[in-house]
Amino acid sequence: MRHLAFYSPGGNKALAGIIVGRRDGEELWRSPFSAPFGGLDSVRPLRIEEVTAIYRALLGHCGGHLSVTLPPEFYAPSLTAHQIYAVKALGFDMSVWLNHSYPTSRFASFEAVLGDTARKHFRRASREGYEFDAYASLEEAYSVISRNRRERGYPLAMSLDELRQTSALIPQHYLVLRLDGEAVAAAICYRLSGRVMQIIYWGHVADCRGQYPMSVLAHEVFGFALSQGYDTVDIGPSTSPEAPNESLAAFKESLGAVASLKVAGGRF
Repeated sequence: MRHLAFYSPGGNKALAGIIVGRRDGEELWRSPFSAPFGGLDSVRPLRIEEVTAIYRALLGHCGGHLSVTLPPEFYAPSLTAHQIYAVKALGFDMSVWLNHSYPTSRFASFEAVLGDTARKHFRRASREGYEFDAYASLEEAYSVISRNRRERGYPLAMSLDELRQTSALIPQHYLVLRLDGEAVAAAICYRLSGRVMQIIYWGHVADCRGQYPMSVLAHEVFGFALSQGYDTVDIGPSTSPEAPNESLAAFKESLGAVASLKVAGGRF
């Protein structure tokens, strides 16, 4: 893994930086190497010609073999647009998928922006007596998530120890919904910046599916994010070229989330 900085021509001030890495025996350099997205960070707004020049230099450093997954547009609209333009102009093969996020400015009208079915589920679930804990332990939240993935037959990419290690680098929130004292739904979230909270995992146990805990969990997670000063909750990708999941996209949009594009490209 390498941390690379790029400077203005003839200058001594850094313009931007990027982290790239590659696996043993591979020619391909990746950004991110092990994260949801990568790409450039800049110290000031960059012109399109500067972004293109940086990527041309980066390609030279990587021997022409580079894969980059860019953040959803709302993180840095101008820089992301410039990067998409630059890598396309440099001949990268491109792919896109949908990412969903929730603007916390919508929370005051939470029920009004729900889809019809989601609103019915939320009103029913609100009578069940759920209790929300915004300061639960990682272990309790992870136990719910791991059970959810086992019951649904889905893989779980990060182990409990890996999440512990990551928490030393990225602050995390462990949010749990309980029913009759038992943890039945949970969310594990990253504090990516002062304005964006990213949901890494969320889900519920199968036993309470008919009591619609996810509608209440979404309400509590979004309300917690607003109370902590976040203006956006990144709910994560919903479709990809390799694994289209239009029903997941529809579920997130039924909760009031909005779609944006997440773009990846590569020169292989």
